Amino acid sequence: MRGALYSISNTFGVERLFTFLNRDRPMVLAFHGVTSEEPGHICNHDGKHLHLPIFTRFMEYLRARYAPVSLNRVLDWLEGRDELPDRAVSVTFDDGYLNVLDNAVPVLKRLGIPATVFVVTDFVRKGKMIWTDEVVSAVAMTREPRLALAWKDEMIELPLSNVKEKIEADRRIRSVCKSLADSERGRLLADIFARLHVDETMLKSAWGDHAPLRPSDIKTLREQGIEVGSHSRSHRILARCKPDEMADELETSKHWIEETTNAPCEHFSYPNGRPGDFSDDTRHYVIKSGYRCALTTVTKRVKRGDDQFEIPRYTLGNNQTTLTEFAAEMSGYPSLLRTLKRGFVPSS
Repeated sequence: MRGALYSISNTFGVERLFTFLNRDRPMVLAFHGVTSEEPGHICNHDGKHLHLPIFTRFMEYLRARYAPVSLNRVLDWLEGRDELPDRAVSVTFDDGYLNVLDNAVPVLKRLGIPATVFVVTDFVRKGKMIWTDEVVSAVAMTREPRLALAWKDEMIELPLSNVKEKIEADRRIRSVCKSLADSERGRLLADIFARLHVDETMLKSAWGDHAPLRPSDIKTLREQGIEVGSHSRSHRILARCKPDEMADELETSKHWIEETTNAPCEHFSYPNGRPGDFSDDTRHYVIKSGYRCALTTVTKRVKRGDDQFEIPRYTLGNNQTTLTEFAAEMSGYPSLLRTLKRGFVPSS
């Protein structure tokens, strides 16, 4: 239904109109991984890792219809030190998956598209899986038919007998865990993994595309012209950290990246990055740690006067997104329609 609407809108020139109207407001796009594996693996049920042919089509569209620029140029524009071409767009990746280097970078290099990769340094340095990947790997690998999860004085029964049930369990567990403090989440996950009878080796073997970049790959990215920024040391939500913990997440990751690449690490992206995940305090510590900017996942375009320590980004597309839908989202009119819909209150 949505695809048909976008096709009709494109036929009547709506996409072109909005692309023109938004031409002087750059976009920053957020991706995670790019896999060569066909869609369908349970560990990628949400399309966090785009299938390589889909990613390639999206990037070819950007190259043909937009003006890809580096994140530094967007910052120079925000600071009033440079101008941007019309329809400017900057590409970024979060977390630090190996498949970005293996699959995405060759496409970006061929098309001349600059990019920035934000890495979780414990993920890259120590191979410590990001907890959301641990959860989906656990439900994928377990042979248990169900999980009883204690939550807010009630017992939640999560069936695990088929792929559909496992996907729903993954979503429920992640939803619960995102509301918890780090220490409480850690205890809950340890209990869940024990109940599911999965260990670290099983988690890491669940899906090959969960593999992190290696430390040597960080320098390779820089040598290939890809900017490397920090996505924190351990992917903790900064707004929930104490000041010394916040400083550690910001400074330790920054220093390691700089030592590894022999280049400044000036860019930071907030883990999760939604409202409530950053604050005035996090902004203070990002600046104090020596970063030039910080990126969120608040969905909107960048405009003059925006705070460079709360830069918005679009997360567009999964493995069910068509090129027509991607093009429409890039133009901006579906975002406007969603905003108008949220603001509409029917009269009683």
